[in-house]
Amino acid sequence: MVTAQKMAEAREEETEGRYEAFEDQAERDEWVAERAADCMECCLVSDSLKSDLEILFAAELFPDGVTFDIDIEALRTLVTANRELLRVKPTPPKLALMFKMVDSDNCRVYYMDPNKRLLCFQLTSRKDFELLYCTQEGEPSHTIDHFNKDIIDFPVGEPGIAADFIEWWGRVNNPAQTES
Repeated sequence: MVTAQKMAEAREEETEGRYEAFEDQAERDEWVAERAADCMECCLVSDSLKSDLEILFAAELFPDGVTFDIDIEALRTLVTANRELLRVKPTPPKLALMFKMVDSDNCRVYYMDPNKRLLCFQLTSRKDFELLYCTQEGEPSHTIDHFNKDIIDFPVGEPGIAADFIEWWGRVNNPAQTES
């Protein structure tokens, strides 16, 4: 409350007598009460943040088990200095690939991207595939990353290489399955 009253006095001093900072004492009292409530809310948020951080990062903050208060001003300084590290980088949207055909002779499964470019997954070693851009004739051109791709449909019902591809895709896109 004291801080809010000092804020009201500062507001009155800023007017330098050109106008009234408050219409009457009731308005001043209401303004002071609102600022006091805002200050109290900020203190509660600050305390809650400190408590949550102490719980969330207990192992990192207190590896020896000895707890202490977190200096919120020091935390603010660290956050400000390391803003770029804290920002979540946007994930690029996945490129949706539509099944086109299977070429069992060359161990390839062909897909089209939304821009109608031809791509293929080609068997590189036993049950491992790589993704390649292809020429219009269907010949692999160069390898590209498959991690930001999304397979819309699979060559269901195709024997051999298609079944191996489906199994491989499930394995590389759900690594938890391979750990069990």
